[in-house]
Amino acid sequence: MFFCDELGTMPAFDILPLFSAGRSRRLTLVPIIQSLAQLEKNYGKEGAEILTDNCQDTIFGGFAPNSQTAEVLSKALGSRTVMSGSISRGKNDTSQSLQMIERPLMTPDELKSIPKGHFIVMKTGTHPMQTRLRLFLEWGITFGEPYQVPQRAARKVYYASKAELTSAIYRAFPLRTGTVNYHMGKEQKQK
Repeated sequence: MFFCDELGTMPAFDILPLFSAGRSRRLTLVPIIQSLAQLEKNYGKEGAEILTDNCQDTIFGGFAPNSQTAEVLSKALGSRTVMSGSISRGKNDTSQSLQMIERPLMTPDELKSIPKGHFIVMKTGTHPMQTRLRLFLEWGITFGEPYQVPQRAARKVYYASKAELTSAIYRAFPLRTGTVNYHMGKEQKQK
């Protein structure tokens, strides 16, 4: 798991392939940003779209009063159909009108007024939900002692040539008698 806190404020680095192919390699990325505009500034419009499109879970809240990100995420939440009505009174009669209208699930102003500690969670394949997340201090997490990286956490990576890999595979999984071996581009009949 790779937490990228303040990703939007760091200088751009070649992270796009991690987002595009990381999940298939069992890599979990958690980008944490304050504004979608930060991503666009550092990674360009296309790069920012790649980053956001590859996020299966999105948690947001605590918007600034002038946040443009709230506008974008309001649209991403989608809309719902609600009943709207009006009543008008004339001199002699009153008329009532009811109709179904579409409105955002949450308007940008509603997103900006979410109480501190409350967030909206969007997950692929499910409906969005509003939740409360406790501050890490409420879980007993402190920063008293620095985190120690285990001794063998970072290991040197060794690369093998194609011939070494092929040889190791044939040693581990020998060909059965009577099969054709196309090893190294030469067809050989096994005896």
